[in-house]
Amino acid sequence: MNKSIQRSVRPWYAYALAFTDGVIITAAELSATPLLAPAFGTSLLVWTSVIGVVLAALAVGYSIGGRLADRSESMRPLLLWLLVGAILIAFVPFLAAWLFPTATLFGALTGSVSAGRLIATFVVMMLSLALPMVLLSMTSPYVISMLQRSEAENHVGQTAGRVYTISTIGSLIGVFVGPLVLLPLLGTRLLFVSLGVVLFLLVVPGLMQIWGKRAASVVAVLLVVVLATPALSPVLAREGVIDETESFLQYIAVVETEEGVRQLRVNEGLGVQSSWDPSTPYAGNYTDIFALVPLLQDPPEDKHIRVLSLGLAGGSGPRALEAALDPSIELHIDGVEIDPEMVRLARTHFALDDIESLEVHVSDGRSFLQDVDTLYDFIYVDAFQNETTAPPELATQEFFEEARAHLEPEG
Repeated sequence: MNKSIQRSVRPWYAYALAFTDGVIITAAELSATPLLAPAFGTSLLVWTSVIGVVLAALAVGYSIGGRLADRSESMRPLLLWLLVGAILIAFVPFLAAWLFPTATLFGALTGSVSAGRLIATFVVMMLSLALPMVLLSMTSPYVISMLQRSEAENHVGQTAGRVYTISTIGSLIGVFVGPLVLLPLLGTRLLFVSLGVVLFLLVVPGLMQIWGKRAASVVAVLLVVVLATPALSPVLAREGVIDETESFLQYIAVVETEEGVRQLRVNEGLGVQSSWDPSTPYAGNYTDIFALVPLLQDPPEDKHIRVLSLGLAGGSGPRALEAALDPSIELHIDGVEIDPEMVRLARTHFALDDIESLEVHVSDGRSFLQDVDTLYDFIYVDAFQNETTAPPELATQEFFEEARAHLEPEG
């Protein structure tokens, strides 16, 4: 039994490293796609690149971690590499943003937008996320080796099983807490910075044994400041952006043009989801058709019209419809929007609450249809996935049968 290894390994600390490693790896992996959304969207191409790069990095890290452990007599080499990993994971969003323009470059080289985007996504992930993932994945094989060679843990099978169990529990927590809680709360930049800070603060106690408390504390304070400083920078520098946020579904930006027109754009910003000119209720785009359709029919005898809009964004369609109809007609619009952050921005920057006939529902469009018994005179489907395509669940025969069942006989 190697006494130096025995003294350097505390089982609770080794397990804490494995647990935190699991949390950070999965939280970072699932947050990488929202990180790329402003430049590349969130399509299957993006997910494929992210998952592929992470799996390759984990394979490399497991191999290196095992080899490094066999040549080491203490936790020091692992802690030093995790210190580097903590810094790198915190800077992932800023390095990735710096590499975003490669999408245009590879698109030009390949002559294909899709191929260029796939290559650029892979390159961005390789240069920003791969190395910290390699360093983090060294943890499990390393601590298994250290624990197995200490007196505290002398059954390699039980030791390996316990380490991977604890690491996987951490991964499960990272799956749910990362993208579902921390991402909407903090945004991708601050989320990655927080992951780096958490890992760094966990590594510091081990470094204190190596460097002494005073030296480790000074380094900790300096690095926390360095890690936290860039988190206040914008997600993606774009002209005219007056507000931006990252929801659990997408990156959303409010853009104001030189003419004072406000636009809602998501992810790459290839299209305008909503447009609002305070001087007119009409957006000057396809959403003005909302107002046209009811005008092609005779007014209802009861002077009452019920409308359902599946997809709402900034409310351009309902605003145009309310302005075009005769004031004597009682209008009620149920606007269904799946993204609560979209609704928040619309209320803040697009005067959504000024549309008197509109009742906002934060829900999935198809689920909303299944949950209500209301019959409508008109149903509009104005929902998009990845900016330019219709959500598959809103483009099936079953969906349109469901929608038809919610229309009045003349609807």
